[in-house]
Amino acid sequence: MDEPRKEPNDSLDIDESKAASKPQPAETKASSPDPAPQSSTPDALTPSPEPEQPRQRKRRPLTPAELSKRYLFEGSIVFVFFLWFFYDGWFNPEIKAKAFNKGVALLLGYWFCHCIFFTIKYRRIARQQPDPMNGSSRPPSSPPPP
Repeated sequence: MDEPRKEPNDSLDIDESKAASKPQPAETKASSPDPAPQSSTPDALTPSPEPEQPRQRKRRPLTPAELSKRYLFEGSIVFVFFLWFFYDGWFNPEIKAKAFNKGVALLLGYWFCHCIFFTIKYRRIARQQPDPMNGSSRPPSSPPPP
């Protein structure tokens, strides 16, 4: 049987003698002098020296009222999962992973308390700040003494 004839343009056939005799581009570039001097005038292809501005706009900081709403929303979702894991860990007789559910319920309970704490904290701060609509602060919850 004859060997299949290899084409000279076959990309898988690497001729090592040709590869060794070819000069490397880095060697020729380093040894040859720069034929055209660089001009100091910028052209359309060179980047401008101005620093790039960030692509993302910086978001404004959240107000205490917005933070309070965020923590209240997060706390309500955490509370639903807390109830689910609490029930499965202590009251569901069919569940096999009771220790896992009890542990997750404890973590979610702690997280829920954290959310409630910050909800109350930011609500108090929001009440003390002036109202942006009319420029005055809200009246206190109890009237001043006579």
